[in-house]
Amino acid sequence: MSRVLADSERERRMQMDRAERIQEHLLPNGVVVPGLAVAHWFQPADEVAGDYYDFIRLPDDTWLICVADVAGHGIAAAMGAAMLKALVLHAAEQHREPSTILRFINHRLPALLCDGFITMFLARWNPKGHRLDYASAGHEPGLLLSPTSVLRKLPATGLPLRVDPTANWESEVICLTPGERLLLTTDGVAETCDPSGELFGRERLADMLLYSGMQSPGETVAAIRTNVLGHRASGKGSDDVTVLLLEVKEGRGTDQQPHIPHESQMAMFGSNDVSK
Repeated sequence: MSRVLADSERERRMQMDRAERIQEHLLPNGVVVPGLAVAHWFQPADEVAGDYYDFIRLPDDTWLICVADVAGHGIAAAMGAAMLKALVLHAAEQHREPSTILRFINHRLPALLCDGFITMFLARWNPKGHRLDYASAGHEPGLLLSPTSVLRKLPATGLPLRVDPTANWESEVICLTPGERLLLTTDGVAETCDPSGELFGRERLADMLLYSGMQSPGETVAAIRTNVLGHRASGKGSDDVTVLLLEVKEGRGTDQQPHIPHESQMAMFGSNDVSK
């Protein structure tokens, strides 16, 4: 019996390792977005995650930037995230505007996702004009910090995906300037609990961004990671965590972007990793 259980666990571990590698392949490994310095941290609550983020170059040299959260976590949510990436890539072949892409995805989700919902912040970045068009399907508010330390929230512009097949989303247009920062997260950040049940909270996250002016994007994301994990203390995370920080640079630039990988893949992306 012990041998059978050990063999079963070994097989399960091999399958989960394969699932992790597949999900790693879905992430934008090593992608450099012109005009932006980018830092990110991704940590599944289980072996694989229902969170998804991506940078997708469009034929007109603009870029889609998305952060999404499939309800739940674990294998089922990770399958939903994989299907979502396929839908985003398919939509990007035909459409450019974030609100149109959200409608395209929402119309097709019921045939692929049997239950639940998905939140998504989707933006189109034009590096030539520093223009950002975005739409948000019930996602956590984006936080936009100006070089003069004015903090602005970018709230949802419509319902989460797969809630209403006839839903529409408004697109907002923002013209950014060098030095402006945009922080995007999934709800696993604000909803991280300490041992007493107190949430990390959106206000604490906003304060960390507000007072990050002297830090690089990589340092800011590393500080967020340290504080979130410190708040959690010895407890296990109950939800996937994704943090994406974008800073507008002078010119278009081609330097490698810093990042904060998730704990099980600390060496996954290359340089500028933060150790445990």
